[in-house]
Amino acid sequence: MTYNPSGAMAPSYDEMYYYESTSSDISKIRVTVQDVKVNGVTGVAADYVYLEAGVKVDRYYVLNDGVQLNPGHNLISYSSTGAETSTTGGVTSASNHDVELYWEFLEGAEYYELEWCWVDNYDQTAGDIDLSDWDFRHHSTRVRVSNNHYRLPLVYAKGYLVYRVRGVGVFGVGNEDKLRYGAWSYEGNASDKVSNWPDYVEIGYAHEGDDMNWNYQATYAEEGKKKEVVSYHDGTLRGRQTVTRLNSDKHAVIGEQIYDNEGRQALQILPVP
Repeated sequence: MTYNPSGAMAPSYDEMYYYESTSSDISKIRVTVQDVKVNGVTGVAADYVYLEAGVKVDRYYVLNDGVQLNPGHNLISYSSTGAETSTTGGVTSASNHDVELYWEFLEGAEYYELEWCWVDNYDQTAGDIDLSDWDFRHHSTRVRVSNNHYRLPLVYAKGYLVYRVRGVGVFGVGNEDKLRYGAWSYEGNASDKVSNWPDYVEIGYAHEGDDMNWNYQATYAEEGKKKEVVSYHDGTLRGRQTVTRLNSDKHAVIGEQIYDNEGRQALQILPVP
């Protein structure tokens, strides 16, 4: 029993009981009042008694670890007003800003692991570029998300963005901390070319049309959250502008440096939305 004063209101006595079950054997709750003792309470005692009961369920389904997902992608464009349009297609253009990767929901999957890898294509086609499973695993980026979609900014040079996904479940009640991994949408082989991978996006338009020096960095957190920073440099590789964006919203923060005729930094503009 705990005593909880609540300001101007009358004090209350709260008592909580709970029953934890590892099976689905709870169908109803029955409460029986075995004894009532009134100690100086005026009026009807029932007016001072409040009972609340409920059931909290954490349900887990068995993941079929042999099922392969079928991912796909859409190309996303934004207008100057922030309006968004989505198109299908395998080759990006100057009007595209993001690529959204998606897949179907899988019963038993608590999470999904998404991997992607960028491959240069300035001299060769998808049928000529080697991309074995080993190459993909050691050069890819992986995130674990609970949704069935994820967006990537098209801040890449010309090439191919190859991706795959798998479901991740648990081994059931009592083993929630032990993960059960599903099959990748494509496993890869030792002699694979890019064209052998079923899911990839061709980056047909390089970031800023290859007209600027730029550097991209991403810092990841749980659930695929990330902070993206793109730095732009002039011909002497001095930093000129920095754009920072969180993938949890669509707002960018931009900072800039201005130099004098001798190449010395004369002014730094604070980052602003």
